[in-house]
Amino acid sequence: MIGARLRTARKAAGVTQARVAAVLELSQSTVTKIEKGQTTISADNLGKLVEFLGVDEATAAELRKFSEADAAERQRSRRPAGPLWFGDIPDLERRAREIRSWTGERLPGVLQSEQYMRALFQGRANVDDLVEARKDRQRLFDHEGIREFLLSESALDRVRATADPLMALDQVQHLLKCGELAGVAIRIVPYAADLYVAPDFTILRLDEGDRVYVEYQSGKLLLHKHKDVREHWDAWAVLDELALPVEESARLLAGIRDRLDAGLAGQA
Repeated sequence: MIGARLRTARKAAGVTQARVAAVLELSQSTVTKIEKGQTTISADNLGKLVEFLGVDEATAAELRKFSEADAAERQRSRRPAGPLWFGDIPDLERRAREIRSWTGERLPGVLQSEQYMRALFQGRANVDDLVEARKDRQRLFDHEGIREFLLSESALDRVRATADPLMALDQVQHLLKCGELAGVAIRIVPYAADLYVAPDFTILRLDEGDRVYVEYQSGKLLLHKHKDVREHWDAWAVLDELALPVEESARLLAGIRDRLDAGLAGQA
């Protein structure tokens, strides 16, 4: 179990849980849960911890291996809560040569900042697990390929209108950082496009053929039939035509960031 091995490495380095929590910017209770195997540690935090503890490369490789095994086991254990295929979605996303994603009224989980996630999951009993699972899906950015996201301007307004301007600012800054990653494009479909496409969908281009992941209010579907896939590529073509270019979308996001920043400065 990765938690027990991390605890052993921490104690061998003579480091307290409180110090680890400070380095990883987590609560000490979360560090305790990680060491007890009650929640997972993200790949980013594992890398930070390995570097901080100064473990040798062989131990670091072993820790990464056990971390991946723990994450896979947790993913399998979550499958009964939904359609059996849903547990495979993160794996499909990581294997996809291309990802084309459209969301009309929300931000996709893979583009959410941790602060934004925690606000969404507030009140849930297993917030840490939900956040770590969503951050694990963001590992798709560690793999080469095209990742293009089309967001409606309405989705951005929902972020901007949140009661917590600091969280909204953090999320917009996170979107700008994601847009700078290699192979990633974030484009905005403006209100002026006067377009409504439902539901949200993601096209995954895989070696074995294209798949479409569709989200409805009532559930989720994974489509593979040629007719279904073709219909969503056609919908994508319409959205692609209406979306702002990458540079203009980045300027729009930067403008939202600057207005949020100015508003916070005015409250100081």
